Amino acid sequence: MSEATVEILLGAKWRVYRKLIAPTFDLNVLKSFIDLFNENSRNVVHKLRSEGGKTFDCHDYMSEATVEILLVSMPKWNTGSKKDPNADIAALEAITNALLREV
Repeated sequence: MSEATVEILLGAKWRVYRKLIAPTFDLNVLKSFIDLFNENSRNVVHKLRSEGGKTFDCHDYMSEATVEILLVSMPKWNTGSKKDPNADIAALEAITNALLREV
């Protein structure tokens, strides 16, 4: 882990971020996403089965699933209209990297 990541996890900055995101992890809020998580998990399993027992890197599959869950959990977002999930993954990675540079 980078020093910046360790600082975020252990330092005062983490406390600030944790207070900001804490309402997101309210049990009732999380319960409202169970169907969404189930549906997306089934989609990932279906895609992973297409690998047919081969050894493969699951990063792309899991990145796509993560982005899909994040996007569909946002109000008024329809991922069905997106043509290229890799563009969403790249955008999310760029945002994450920018945030980590700022911290």
